[in-house]
Amino acid sequence: MAIQEQAALSTEVLGLLFARAGIGLCFVAPNLTVLRANAEWLRWTGYTAERVEGEDILAVFPDTREVALSLYERVQRGETVKVPRHGERVLGREVWWEGQLSPVPTETGTGILFTVRDASEHSEGAAGAAPPALDAEARRAEEALAEQRALKDQLAKVAASVPGVICSYRLRPDGTACMPFTTPAAEDLYGIPREVLAADFGPLVANVHPDDLQRVLEVLEEAARTRSRWHDVFRYRHPRKGVRWLEGWSVPTDEPDGSLIWHGYVMDVTERKRAEERLREADRLKTEFLGVLSHELRNPLAPIRSSIYLLDRAPAGSDQAARARDVIRRQTEHLTRLVDDLLDVTRISRGKIELQRSRVDLREVVARTCDDHRTIFAGRHLELRVENAGPVWVEADATRIAQVVGNLLLNAAKFSREGGAVTVAVTTDAGRAEIRVRDDGLGIVPELLPRVFEPFVQADEGLARTRGGLGLGLALVKGLVELHGGGVRADSEGAGRGSEFVVTLPAAPGPPAAQPPPRAPASARRVDILVIEDNVDAAQTIAEVLEMEGHRVHVATDGLSGIAKARELRPELVLCDIGLPDVDGYQVARELRADASLRGMRLIALSGYAQPEDKERAKAAGFEAHLGKPALLDELTALVARRG
Repeated sequence: MAIQEQAALSTEVLGLLFARAGIGLCFVAPNLTVLRANAEWLRWTGYTAERVEGEDILAVFPDTREVALSLYERVQRGETVKVPRHGERVLGREVWWEGQLSPVPTETGTGILFTVRDASEHSEGAAGAAPPALDAEARRAEEALAEQRALKDQLAKVAASVPGVICSYRLRPDGTACMPFTTPAAEDLYGIPREVLAADFGPLVANVHPDDLQRVLEVLEEAARTRSRWHDVFRYRHPRKGVRWLEGWSVPTDEPDGSLIWHGYVMDVTERKRAEERLREADRLKTEFLGVLSHELRNPLAPIRSSIYLLDRAPAGSDQAARARDVIRRQTEHLTRLVDDLLDVTRISRGKIELQRSRVDLREVVARTCDDHRTIFAGRHLELRVENAGPVWVEADATRIAQVVGNLLLNAAKFSREGGAVTVAVTTDAGRAEIRVRDDGLGIVPELLPRVFEPFVQADEGLARTRGGLGLGLALVKGLVELHGGGVRADSEGAGRGSEFVVTLPAAPGPPAAQPPPRAPASARRVDILVIEDNVDAAQTIAEVLEMEGHRVHVATDGLSGIAKARELRPELVLCDIGLPDVDGYQVARELRADASLRGMRLIALSGYAQPEDKERAKAAGFEAHLGKPALLDELTALVARRG
């Protein structure tokens, strides 16, 4: 049976018992006000309903006030108290009655059920006995009360299990309001005692955020006018927790006294609202990022296109042709760096970066990286100073640390004024290695400082985007440093005051053990190669590079023709794209590995799918190596020349 049905049945049973019980029943509220008395109780006490209902029970029996008060206090502590047999004159006749005071839990405290029954037919020695009919009525009353207590307990458990407050809101005929019923969680939700809310709704209204108050009151007034369901979301100034977001629902019911009461539910939705705001901010950043990405990808394409135009027309070997080639090289490297940054941010966020740790001298890594970036600083008329003491050993991936330092140098160069200086220092302190990159450039405004390491956050947001970049460099710095067990922070005294970035890493105890000298490289040899690539330009370019290295190269532009050519030509090596138009590269590899006559053939994947899981999948399909696009040509030619 539903809880609501149980409650309705319990109320109906109590009503019938009060009307038809053969014993006197009187219900007293926790504040000792008489709420209801049946005809039998009134008959034995000699009062009328108008005289007792709404009155203090102590005033109803003034002669026994002190004794009665002590009995009521015991009942409100949870005891059941017997009222002994006694006689008194009622309406000119002598009556004998006995009774019982039983505790009744309510929402506002412990009420009292005052039962009275006829004791005139019994001697004092048998005062505790009662006719069977009266005992049956008393048992039914006690069973109804037990059912009500069980239902109340069940409802209390339900209320305690939900993340909010079940409550009632009463709008009185005079326009005042209160919350006559609230579950215990109300005090935590509103920061106001329940008894205060039961008397007056005003303290709660006073805490509604001023920017929401007028709308909240209008929604309440409209729900009252139309007798309609109420629903609202608003900010609430909690006395202890600060501003919180609350959401509530309730359904109205008309009361006999002209009041309107809503029974409903209110909960704290602050975390949901914060999550929604984070989603909106993420969506805004995504939209901004896509616009920036489009801009940044188009920027290098313009000089590349112009340089190709010049190469088509400039004499071979001329200065114009040489400059055009340099432009294409620089802009291609820039495009590659953009794509690499995007991939690295994705890998870090998914925990897919694998560090190749070794014992390295941080001083040497930083010095080498600074040397690699000096031309950038010279081109912008910036001085690059490097301050190094003795060796500083760390267990780190040297390539990734160089990437960290390089990103910090590019950031410093980007936001430094012409003629400025950037200082890089490597030190140790308390078992920690430190890299400090300090500039005297534009600085960082205080509101941006806490967010500089977030992806896509940039200081330069004008349409000209004169400083460029995707806003990923510092996010990569933070991610890579934290993968090494270190940390990074940014300091600045404000706009125009320069900035300093400090990277800390765990220091290692000393230099690595001596390593055997590397083996001399094998002499170059000619390799028969099949390139399977659906992008004709990419396939032809790779083929020409490999042919310049002395290899013999064949090209197929889809998976099925590639499998056929591999079986026909039996090359020593197959370079295969993964994203082919008919069957993918993984299927090509499985087909070739399944052919016993081709077991000695080497397979290398060459693809834009370059996440760690892509490499694992390529290995499982039968590829011996996986190169991401665009592949470093030196790495590609070295891998091709290696003997299987």
